[in-house]
Amino acid sequence: MLPEFFLLLPMPANVPSPYDKDHPIELIQARIREKRLYEARFLFRQLGDELDASAREALQANLTGLFNQVEQLRGQAREQVSQKNRGEAEELYAAIERIAIDMPGLAEEKQALAKLEATAVSTASTNEPQSVPIIKPAVLPISSAVK
Repeated sequence: MLPEFFLLLPMPANVPSPYDKDHPIELIQARIREKRLYEARFLFRQLGDELDASAREALQANLTGLFNQVEQLRGQAREQVSQKNRGEAEELYAAIERIAIDMPGLAEEKQALAKLEATAVSTASTNEPQSVPIIKPAVLPISSAVK
């Protein structure tokens, strides 16, 4: 059974919908195609009992593989961030988004990476070598220093 908020969405007549509660496998697969893995997993947990065993196992294997891939990429991205390899980290976060756009915390991690980059740019501009004035020591005449 679908959560109530899905049932409130308008549905055009005679058009199959990815929100159709009578076709849970299509609903879950639509979320996967939309790169909404966390929503797909939620729906799988809610509607998985309505699927036949082979469809449920195939869908579970697909979701598990995708989640493993996303978690592995996230770990690599975090490692690159810790090593201050911003370019590599950005590429890994982009790879994650090609698989799952609804990963919790991903947007915040990308924002933190952008702030890290902005901080690095401002730090680099303030760390430029600056000319230091040379102060010559005062030279006192020998006669006044002896008295």
